[in-house]
Amino acid sequence: MYKKKLFLAICLAILWGETVAQNLKGVLKEEYSMYVDTDGNIKIPAGTEGEILYIEDSNLGLYIGGVLIEVKKKKVDFTYKPVDYFQKIWLEQIAPKAWKKNELRYEERQKLFEVSAEYFQELDNLYGFVNDPFLEDYLNQLLQEIIPSGMPKHRPGSIRIDLLKFTDPVVFASDDGSIILSTGLLSLCRNEEELKSMIAKGISVVILDHNLKNIIKEGRARRFSEIAGKIAGTFSAINNLNRGRGLLYSYAEGTLVSRITSSLADGIIKGLGAKFELAQERESDRMALKHVKYSNYNNPNCLLTILMRCRDYFRETNQYEKISSAGAYEHLNERLQTIKEENTFEDIQDSSYDLEISEILRLNARLEFFNHNFAYAESLIDRNLTGKAPNSEDYYLKALLMRYQNNSQESNQKAIEHLQKAIQINVDIPSAVYAELGLVYFRQREYALAVEALTQYKDLLQKLDGTGIQKELKWVENQIYKIGRFLEG
Repeated sequence: MYKKKLFLAICLAILWGETVAQNLKGVLKEEYSMYVDTDGNIKIPAGTEGEILYIEDSNLGLYIGGVLIEVKKKKVDFTYKPVDYFQKIWLEQIAPKAWKKNELRYEERQKLFEVSAEYFQELDNLYGFVNDPFLEDYLNQLLQEIIPSGMPKHRPGSIRIDLLKFTDPVVFASDDGSIILSTGLLSLCRNEEELKSMIAKGISVVILDHNLKNIIKEGRARRFSEIAGKIAGTFSAINNLNRGRGLLYSYAEGTLVSRITSSLADGIIKGLGAKFELAQERESDRMALKHVKYSNYNNPNCLLTILMRCRDYFRETNQYEKISSAGAYEHLNERLQTIKEENTFEDIQDSSYDLEISEILRLNARLEFFNHNFAYAESLIDRNLTGKAPNSEDYYLKALLMRYQNNSQESNQKAIEHLQKAIQINVDIPSAVYAELGLVYFRQREYALAVEALTQYKDLLQKLDGTGIQKELKWVENQIYKIGRFLEG
């Protein structure tokens, strides 16, 4: 599946690039003479058209007939209108050095591309990525707003986004142009511009070639098998969680999945050269900030704001190691100090954005539940419940999280109301709604209602297939029997 998506992305990038290339043509105003060892002087006639590969203060690089020539800008008829900030920075600052010093490094990139494809294909096979056509289209729209020019011409790869099922709010990029966002990042962002600024951060890493530079420094890209080992086999738990009852109910399996995904993500970051030094982090931060300013975002403080949300998330969920020397955000505090010199925190919350990512809020609330981050999980579900389209699962998860955090009469009654609302919606009702209803009724000493709810749960279970169904049936039968004894007095 991932290879098919990759092929489609490359095809779209080619078409994308051809459209942009129309703005990057130059025509010689006068004859150009160049010396070639084998043929002596070669003259290129005036009126010859070429592709502009870079632009400097007084010169530009013109690609004609497979040959790169450097010409005075005044001797070329051209119109220079960068499509976006990243095309501008590539043509004016990065491409001149890349072409003159032969730093495109096609051979090294090809090796890194192969390793990247191995990582991402393995994760995709193991249910690591979100597969939602509507969400993919939404993210692709954002990508085209940020960098409509696509990957720079003659720079291998294509800019695209993949979404990893991972609670930590991270973005990392591969040299082939893959921008990997976590579901945790989408959930943490409170508006579109915060997300776009983090996507721009990932694009900056690609444009600045940080991955390739780190891999060359290290000596080679480590293959997936070197960081995954036997841990990949336990990803079979995800298969169970994506089948059967429609929700991630196995607490132990859910926690296992979260830990495995975290371990693999950390390994990928290191294996793909995405473990950056402070100087690199600051360089890509600056580029993302300049993109925000160049593109006239409504909230120029969006990058600082989402980075501060990331810091606060790790503090709130007691993951202080993630913002220490051992974590993916090890330089976060230093980066924030630099960005704060020109920006301030600005909390802008957009309900339309929440509607776009409602499925991700729901998914991440489940995963945060498995991580014992109950309060944060509840805050995600609350965004759906106060939004425009809450569903049965939102009300179920709200009740579940309330039960794990409170046992007051008032709280239990409110949980019952949420569960009854889930049943009333009557669209894709998770069967475990009835199990949860039975548990809360039992807390309230309403034994007859508890037996009724658990009996409905049992009837639904008997219609399902999947790992653990028989074990679950045995559990519910025992609960019905036990509560029956309470009814007998």
